[in-house]
Amino acid sequence: MHADVDNDRDDQEADQRPAPEKTEAEIADEWLRVDGFYNWLLARDADPQQLSTKFILWLVQQYEREHAARERAAAAEREGQKRNAQNRARDQQARETLATVLAKIDDETACLQAVVAWLRSNPSTRFTCTDAALRARLEAVTPSSPDPDAVAWFLVTFAGQYELALGSWYTHEEKDEDTGKVVRRTNQFQPDQHFLPIAYRCARWAARARLLAAGQSAAEADAVLVHELTPQALLSEVGSELYSWFQRFNAPAPPEPAQPDPDQPEPRTVAARRTVDADDLEARVLRTIPKFGRDHHRPPRSVNEIVNNTKGNKQRLRWLVNQMLEDGRLAVRRKNDGATDDGIVIGDV
Repeated sequence: MHADVDNDRDDQEADQRPAPEKTEAEIADEWLRVDGFYNWLLARDADPQQLSTKFILWLVQQYEREHAARERAAAAEREGQKRNAQNRARDQQARETLATVLAKIDDETACLQAVVAWLRSNPSTRFTCTDAALRARLEAVTPSSPDPDAVAWFLVTFAGQYELALGSWYTHEEKDEDTGKVVRRTNQFQPDQHFLPIAYRCARWAARARLLAAGQSAAEADAVLVHELTPQALLSEVGSELYSWFQRFNAPAPPEPAQPDPDQPEPRTVAARRTVDADDLEARVLRTIPKFGRDHHRPPRSVNEIVNNTKGNKQRLRWLVNQMLEDGRLAVRRKNDGATDDGIVIGDV
């Protein structure tokens, strides 16, 4: 029994002892049994039996370097094929989207139905048709669904034949920090947040109309309707056009409110002090991006570049820009996606 215990202990100690290191000759012999390495030697007219151990080990290093380089090249080729497949799929999806958008305007009556539906779904919108024939056509259709592309096409195509006022005004009061009394009243504009998706589309339809008027082919002009197909050179132009359309239909400003008389007591009912809202901040961001592109000849490359060049509370701006990136109002474009420069651009809503 004691002998069995001793044998077990010897076996355990043997298991714990490190294995003896292999000699160079043993390592070389193992490599010669690797088919890939052996065939690599034969392909170079080398006779493995005539090579010294040290030369074989040196050749092993060359083989491993070549093998690693081939693996990297194969991985890069696979990644390139994957990226090309993704680009083809994205391009195909974008062209299907373009076909859907163009199909919407084939039926002009359907577009007019969408416009009437949009106007009825926004009762605060002030719309007046100044063209008698167009007014009669609008009155004759039955409203359908307020499609943003159809509405945008109408606003661009029939510009000058209607009057449109969006948004509202409110009185902003500034108070003395010490006394709490109102020292100044000004009119502030509240944009119509529901119009922003349509303004995006108006910018693209307007850019398309300009390209067609300048003699561009229909295929080149139509591409500007879909962000993924828009040439990089036109992205900043579309962004500038967007701000123009977003501000174009602002309701006219009311008369300036009366200023408080410092000799009179403050009225008992005072409106709460109003801060800049998200729509105002978003409009500022949309102005900053194309202006940054014009000033720096490239789009902003980070959230901080947008925030630092936009007037407003930096913490709120940073949160807003991140939200716009998440929901697609802003997009990151990379050189490997076909863009000429990396950066953040205005996306589609």
